Amino acid sequence: MDLNKVGKREKMRGHKKRWRRLIALCFIVLMGIGIYLFQSKKMERDNEKVVCLEVENEIEAAVGVQLDLKGYYFTYSQLEEVLEQIHLQDYITYKTEYGMKKIRRKNWNDIYRNILDYMDSENKVTERELMVLGVDKDETSLYTNEGTFKSNGIKVEELKTYHFFVSNKKILGMVEEKEKKGILSNVYLKSFENQKAEVLFDGREYSFATENSKAKMKNVICDLVFQNQKICEVRKKEEMITGNLITMDKKEIEIEGYGKIPLADRTPAYQVYGTFEEKSLDDIVLGNMNVQYVVGEGKVQAVLLKEPANIENIRVLLLNGTSCYYEEIYLTADKDFTSKKGKKKKKHKKGEILSASGLVGDSDQSCVIKSKTGGKLYLTKEDGSYLTLGYSGNFEIRKMDEGYTVVNEVSFEDYICGVLPSEMPEKFDSEALKAQAICARSYAYMRLMKSSYAAFGAHVDDSTNYQVYNKNEIGEKGRKAVEDTIGLVLKYKGNVAEAYYHSTSCGHTGTMEDWNQKSGTTYGYLKGIWVKEKQEKLDLSTEENFQNYISESDPDCYDGDTPYFRWKASLDFNGKDEAIRTILMGAKKSNGKSVIFYTNKKKDKKSTLKGFGAVTGVKVEKRGASGAIRTLRIDFENGMAFVKNEYNIRKVLGAALTEIVCQDGSKKNNMTILPSAYCTLHYDSSLKKATASGGGLGHGIGMSQYGADGMARAGHTYDEILKFFYSDIQIEGIY
Repeated sequence: MDLNKVGKREKMRGHKKRWRRLIALCFIVLMGIGIYLFQSKKMERDNEKVVCLEVENEIEAAVGVQLDLKGYYFTYSQLEEVLEQIHLQDYITYKTEYGMKKIRRKNWNDIYRNILDYMDSENKVTERELMVLGVDKDETSLYTNEGTFKSNGIKVEELKTYHFFVSNKKILGMVEEKEKKGILSNVYLKSFENQKAEVLFDGREYSFATENSKAKMKNVICDLVFQNQKICEVRKKEEMITGNLITMDKKEIEIEGYGKIPLADRTPAYQVYGTFEEKSLDDIVLGNMNVQYVVGEGKVQAVLLKEPANIENIRVLLLNGTSCYYEEIYLTADKDFTSKKGKKKKKHKKGEILSASGLVGDSDQSCVIKSKTGGKLYLTKEDGSYLTLGYSGNFEIRKMDEGYTVVNEVSFEDYICGVLPSEMPEKFDSEALKAQAICARSYAYMRLMKSSYAAFGAHVDDSTNYQVYNKNEIGEKGRKAVEDTIGLVLKYKGNVAEAYYHSTSCGHTGTMEDWNQKSGTTYGYLKGIWVKEKQEKLDLSTEENFQNYISESDPDCYDGDTPYFRWKASLDFNGKDEAIRTILMGAKKSNGKSVIFYTNKKKDKKSTLKGFGAVTGVKVEKRGASGAIRTLRIDFENGMAFVKNEYNIRKVLGAALTEIVCQDGSKKNNMTILPSAYCTLHYDSSLKKATASGGGLGHGIGMSQYGADGMARAGHTYDEILKFFYSDIQIEGIY
């Protein structure tokens, strides 16, 4: 045997096997490429056709008509039916085709835009270009470079840009796919290496592929540019400034030491301490937080929250009656004081009268007025006579289009000293005062975190909108109650609780449902209870049970012997139609879900009271388990209104209020709001008058202040009082 020939034959066989494997591999690769190209072409062809689901979405948004189209793709025969159904068959022209032929997207887009011209007078439907970042698992939402949109199953590819029809953050249908670069603005780039970028954007974390790059970076704010579904460019933003946030609105923010700076179109806030996450600008605590601002192109691009808020001061907007604005402000101090506008600082002698026009004029710069240590600031008349009690801290005066505003920045504990005597009589027992101080501090803390008055540079105002502040001088007893509870707040499941309180109960407290809100886990500590030692099982949601209870006194209740525990009201609806309509429209504008209008057919909703005519009756439609009216029905000549939320109910009935007679015989003739929503109603249609029998003063949620005093006088301590009114809470310090 020739071993050399055998070896050559074996070697040849090995070569042939390797070639066959290589050819097979190439065939598989070519098949894969072919399938990919086929699928891509198929998707491209499919995208040229309109899906019935998109047409249903688009027509409902534009016309309000719900369609139920059969099949997957939209056809010309279906188009004829749709135009007839929305009564536009004589107005919309198009090139007719075979009925079963599928409509090309471009042709439908032109037809739909014509439909919008006829039917969408309010411009509810708009067109937007969006880059798709991802789709949720149920295919009901799209994550895009402009936030999250409802999508209802519309087929798209990630990291591509599309032109859509959109309405109210809902994608109705696709106009076309765009061949262009996509940009994500002001993202937080956690890391960039090994051809991969880890990114936080719009509250979600993403991992994106990048084009070949040896660059490495991390923890920077940047814009990411995408092409061919990969990052092709990173535009870093590294210029930073640091300072307290003073004011903020949708367009600009004011930073201490820098003045007002415009905001970028998307200005996220990133928390970079503790748990790393994306926040919103509303999470910045005015004047109490270490914050860095990323700036570029003359705008604030992003905000970095470096550490938790350090609660030292609170900023209180001092109202001019019910208005935020003053035509002129005069002020002084009882010690020498200073005024500072920008970098210019002036000294003033005690008693010197300054005016807002003299301090600020028409400048957009604010002016800060501060007294020497221990001094107080006062708002005065032009002649210097005091209009207010003295204020600790400083005043901040600024000019706005509507007039001047004044904000009192004051230490948190001094603020509580201003609230306590304004919200609870100092004659109350010391333990009740301590309970009140803790409630006031808890409520103020939560309001401070939300900064509803950010545009004015304030957290709260000084009225019943929040807590009444600095209307009564604090005495030694009240100050000791604040000092004995310094820093203490209510906490529920580890978070500070909004400790709502009211003057007097009807014998039973309410829940968040009285404000047309679900109690849920957030407000689980606000449970309705009997304000007495024994917790009864009486269901006050039935008219019979409630009427029987409210018609009698209840001496076992801790606030049962107080004037407003029981009261009777007289209401006269004659000549009050316009006032009632105004209140209802205002409430609907504020929260459309709390006031609903119908014609006499209850299925036919209306957005206004136009044509409803005069009031013809009022009645309790629904009552809550605590006894409060949950829904009030107001009948008109040609319609009806259903009113929810205890404040709205009290306000609209207050328009007809003529007299309140309390259980101690005292009478009130100047009230413009019903004492509480815990009442019965008896309407006389022939006289257009009503009587109400009720109990309590205020919203009825949380702690009854008179109930707290009754408990204290019965020997209960402040912590026992608080744990009675608020369920499952802890009393802890915030500093």
